[in-house]
Amino acid sequence: MDISGILRHRTVAAAALLIAGLGALSGLSGCSTLGLASFAKPDVRLMGLDVGSVGLDSAELLFDFQVDNPNARSLVLDGVAYRLNLEGARLLDGRRGERTEIAASGESRVTLPVTVRYDDVARALRNLRREDHPSYELNADFEFAAPLVGSVVVPVTQRGRVPLDRLAGWLGRILGG
Repeated sequence: MDISGILRHRTVAAAALLIAGLGALSGLSGCSTLGLASFAKPDVRLMGLDVGSVGLDSAELLFDFQVDNPNARSLVLDGVAYRLNLEGARLLDGRRGERTEIAASGESRVTLPVTVRYDDVARALRNLRREDHPSYELNADFEFAAPLVGSVVVPVTQRGRVPLDRLAGWLGRILGG
């Protein structure tokens, strides 16, 4: 084989290696894409609200959520940002950054403890404008760390009305009445 034949042979071999390498990379890219395509956002639902500890100037509210993870891999809940409005006025907001593991292919309960100051409750009640059933809106952004995907935010919004007698009973429990 002469020098031109050797060079041609090396060029063909190099081109074959390059094509095989590109094919392997695109195959990996396809696997990554398949991983992303098979990821499903978890479903988060508010299940209830309870009163936790009670202090002289504030009380702890316990928001109970159910997180349904349809994925074959567990997720990590990195934090929850939240805001609660009563008749459109901010009652409380904040962010809780406690990490919680969410089991794969199953349901997990997550309790979000938040502190509400009595001054804020009194201010919100003064702004009710004689509403018999004031409206509320809870907005929460659940921030998950998911394998292959990175950070995923699942927004949760719950709206409704609170009968004033129920609100008065809730305040009575908080204030020890």
